[in-house]
Amino acid sequence: LPLLQQLLVLSPTDVAYWKLRGLSSVSYLPNPPSPLLINLPVREDPKELPKDRPLEIVWWGRLQQSTKQVRSQIELAKALQRFNVEFRLTIIGPDGGDLSADQLRRDAEECGVSADVKLTGPLHGSDLIQALSNAHVFISTSVIEGYPLALVEAQAMGLPVAMLELPWLAVLAQNDGVVTASQGRIDVLATEIATLSRDAAEYSLRSAASLAASHRAISHDFSWLYRRL
Repeated sequence: LPLLQQLLVLSPTDVAYWKLRGLSSVSYLPNPPSPLLINLPVREDPKELPKDRPLEIVWWGRLQQSTKQVRSQIELAKALQRFNVEFRLTIIGPDGGDLSADQLRRDAEECGVSADVKLTGPLHGSDLIQALSNAHVFISTSVIEGYPLALVEAQAMGLPVAMLELPWLAVLAQNDGVVTASQGRIDVLATEIATLSRDAAEYSLRSAASLAASHRAISHDFSWLYRRL
């Protein structure tokens, strides 16, 4: 890295980290929108908490246990059952190097939550957009992320986000659409979701805050930023 003319990173915190490691030519540029984010339908009004039907919770990405801790979602489903939350958890994405959908299904069966957990495999295009449109909450259980595009995509759909803390992420700055729990505290994350599922006014505020945060994330003039670079 010291041999590079310039190092680009994904958050101001990363700039501080690398400068403290002795690298002087470090810059932060926001991540550009994903193709999915560009093609999502524009939403202006916040979502509403569902009435007389389950809370639809969604996660999507690669089924990678080492970094994304996908198995924690089975633990989360078990905790939500204990809290008497009526929910459905949909897990979307391809198998990872250390975890498959079949393994997750077995985990769900062993924990007694298979009736409330659905694994779709990878979805694309209109199928993915439809699945996100039907959801009410996006969850993230990652232990490490640089710039979680799925989080921004979820917020663009008006979804409140419930996640394990990753305090260095640039997209979390002044982002009230997110509720968090400490790493490893799936029980606390389930409590946050349970509380949100029973408060329509709070849910609407979180949804509106998600929309505002997503608008900020994609409002940068990327052409100008790249010319400046």
